[in-house]
Amino acid sequence: MATQSTNATAPNVSRKVKACTACQRQKVKCHVDEGNRACNRCKQNDLSCVFKRSLQTILDDDTRWKSGLQNDLSRLERITDSILTRVGLPDMTSYDNEGNLMVAAQVSPVVSMHDPHASVSSSRMQPEQTLHQRPSPGDYGPSPHSVISIPLEERDQTNGPVEDGVLASEPMGSLYEVTRLQKFRRRAPQDERNSTQRDEELNDFITRGVIDVAEAEEFLKMFTESLNHYLWVGLDERHATLEMVRRSSPLLAASILTAMSMHIPGRTDTHDKCYSEFLSLVSQSMFRHTHNLDDIRGLTIAAFWLSDLSWKLSGHAIRIATELELHRSFSKASLSADHHERARIWYMLYVCDHHFANAYGRPPMVHESQQIIDHEKFLESPFANTLDFRLLSQVSLFMILRRVYEDFDQKTSTLAAEEARMQTYNIELDRWRLTWEPRQCPNEFIGNFPPKGIVLYYHFSKLQLNALSVRKISLSETGIEPIFPSTKEFINQATMSALNIINLVLDDTSIRAALVGTPIYVHTMLTFACVFLFKVVVAPPNAKWKDISILNPSRILTLIERVIETLKQCRAGERHLVQRIASGLENMITHFEQPIRQPDQQGINMRGPWGVNADLGPVVGGGQYNGELDTGGWMNAGFLDDFGSGFGIGINQFLNTQIQF
Repeated sequence: MATQSTNATAPNVSRKVKACTACQRQKVKCHVDEGNRACNRCKQNDLSCVFKRSLQTILDDDTRWKSGLQNDLSRLERITDSILTRVGLPDMTSYDNEGNLMVAAQVSPVVSMHDPHASVSSSRMQPEQTLHQRPSPGDYGPSPHSVISIPLEERDQTNGPVEDGVLASEPMGSLYEVTRLQKFRRRAPQDERNSTQRDEELNDFITRGVIDVAEAEEFLKMFTESLNHYLWVGLDERHATLEMVRRSSPLLAASILTAMSMHIPGRTDTHDKCYSEFLSLVSQSMFRHTHNLDDIRGLTIAAFWLSDLSWKLSGHAIRIATELELHRSFSKASLSADHHERARIWYMLYVCDHHFANAYGRPPMVHESQQIIDHEKFLESPFANTLDFRLLSQVSLFMILRRVYEDFDQKTSTLAAEEARMQTYNIELDRWRLTWEPRQCPNEFIGNFPPKGIVLYYHFSKLQLNALSVRKISLSETGIEPIFPSTKEFINQATMSALNIINLVLDDTSIRAALVGTPIYVHTMLTFACVFLFKVVVAPPNAKWKDISILNPSRILTLIERVIETLKQCRAGERHLVQRIASGLENMITHFEQPIRQPDQQGINMRGPWGVNADLGPVVGGGQYNGELDTGGWMNAGFLDDFGSGFGIGINQFLNTQIQF
């Protein structure tokens, strides 16, 4: 913007008005004393004294107004240029009248509108940062009220075809070639971990005093010695100190502190503060172009333990991983440790995605690419270790459960066909346990949980599978359709699987010690096992169901009460899911009015119709609770939609509608 001269000479007018209108009419001299607004004659005669404005007066006033306006505009221009310089953008001469950038400048393409309580540097990109650089910790903004960064419409000032060595690129590449808008340009995937240099000052929520540094370091130490080892891809030597974590990814730091504070009694206030900061960082990360592997780690850690955010966080992490092209690292995993790590993180996202797809009864986002199908080849990498055996055991398991979902999601086949497929999947799950259980090793921090976890997930899967057998059974008291012996067998496998889950939790020290630290999928399936046994064995829908179960209702109720007491004794924060599950199960039993406690004369018939003796080891089964369960009463119709219309039931739906907190 060019500043015009303020010294322009106004045009001269020879005749100026010097008399008021009353004196002009009388053609007498008009004299006005200094400081008065009326002339002497008008004051003496009590007349209205009015001076008409001449052209000269109008021009003089206009000159003064324009001069003041030019001064104001010059002041605004200097202030605006100062602001643009501080945020790393070109001065005002680089923009046209529409506000579009006329000349490509080497500046940050993002302008952050930050929280008014934050320092100027806390929410903006630094001038030297380019589009491909990872934002520093301070760039994420200080509070949940921060406004998302707004990308500029920046064009590349080049002509001719894009020299990328490719004749036909993806469609978006053609759009970029035509428009030259940088937002359409395909960027090379980069993991710019630790781009915040050691001599740069950290500026994140810990710096601002939201949480004390000593407390944050305490949480990180506890995390690395406990929760980190329940993950399949957690922290490593590059995250040895709090400063290293903060410089690597503020999102990761906030995720660790949020998850860990939830597990510690008496730290609810700290958890709520960290939770708020974490949400702020996640919301801002949604529209950023730059991420790194530790951002994915942070989102995945939160997804595994924050039940209210799990589904959305896992999806966000998968989209970032796709942008970083982690799915392409499988073929190079044996060539470099970096590609091995990237492929491992993609496997973890597959597991995370399927955990919540199963729990919510939704189709997963990650499809079975060649990397997933040939997952055992990953173990041939020279960088593979015991962690990879744990991780790939989960991948192998959820490949089976994905096919179960696809086969049973639509109830269109005959009962005989469904039961034949169910038997096939039962055999596959047996084979899965035999394959992976011997390949697991104890862990220094979590003991025998890795091999015992194989057994636990085996029971989860058997329960999830075999409970599907109840979907086509009517809950009507007058229903005439019989329950076939083959269906009873699968139902009993499901009930025995649920029983084995409960017995493992109550009797196995490794599983019981892991109750608080394990991801929420374990808590969800334990709750499902308790509710399934309660509704099928303790409180069956009608008389038709009473002769199906081989278990004693009184004994099952006692076991559920023991689970409640075990959960109550867990040391965890008030926000932890085990606290709510315990109170919810207790309410479920309290609101059940039918007297069922009887002398345990027969005990539990441990030999099912399939002829497996429980003395030889745990008898397992599986199935997913399907349908809309009613809060008005545990015996109401709708149990599994005639046992359910879908494959699964969501965590929130399940807990909120079935066990009242």
